[in-house]
Amino acid sequence: RDNNDLKNDLCNLFAQVAVTPDFSLQAEYRHRETTSGDLRSQFDGSFFPSDRRNVNRDTARVGARYSLSPQTDLIASVIYVDQDSILQGLNYKLTKKTAGAQAEAQLLYKAEPFNLITGLGAYSFDINLNDLPGIKSTQQTVYSYGYIKIPDSVIWTVGLSYESDENENVNFNKLNPKFGVQWPINDQVSLRAAAFQAVKKRFAVEQTIEPTQVAGFNQLLDYVNGTVSKNYGAALDVRFNKQLFGGLGTLRRD
Repeated sequence: RDNNDLKNDLCNLFAQVAVTPDFSLQAEYRHRETTSGDLRSQFDGSFFPSDRRNVNRDTARVGARYSLSPQTDLIASVIYVDQDSILQGLNYKLTKKTAGAQAEAQLLYKAEPFNLITGLGAYSFDINLNDLPGIKSTQQTVYSYGYIKIPDSVIWTVGLSYESDENENVNFNKLNPKFGVQWPINDQVSLRAAAFQAVKKRFAVEQTIEPTQVAGFNQLLDYVNGTVSKNYGAALDVRFNKQLFGGLGTLRRD
């Protein structure tokens, strides 16, 4: 249909170096220019023929990994983003400028029968709408995920995260429990189940080093920033042969 076009121009520069056998660094720069019409899919087929959206985004990222021992790694990621977006229609024009940083660090410990992922992150963004006085959004998170094999064929996930979010629209502190189990009954059939609470963060570029799933169920949700959700799921995965896979899953989200 008319005004359903989308154009992305992307540029990406990436470099990685092993400073020592135990220490490596990454650096990345990304530039994105996006132009689109009204891409929404309405039930009645209606659309706005004059709506146009333009997005310009510059992103810089630095990452590091240091191996403390054969069982322990430390990783870190810092992302800075500067984005301008314009939504323009027949009788209006909305501009939004977002600039800020997202910093994360994580400790990974791997042993048998217990693995541990512990980390923390901080996010801070300045948001300006139509050149009005800006809004500042800050968020802090701390989390820990344990993966336990008891017995050897069953993997239990037990975790907890703490989220603190402060801005003009949302101000809360949340403890989010995580629980999951994965049981490969045999080489062909496995069962999964999970129950967890998650908070939609204001990511710089929808990217994080925190685990994004619990027992295969996604906890990186595309909702309004600050949304708190409780999730309960179960699934059956089947490997019919080397070329054919199947499954059945159910999920409730409040």
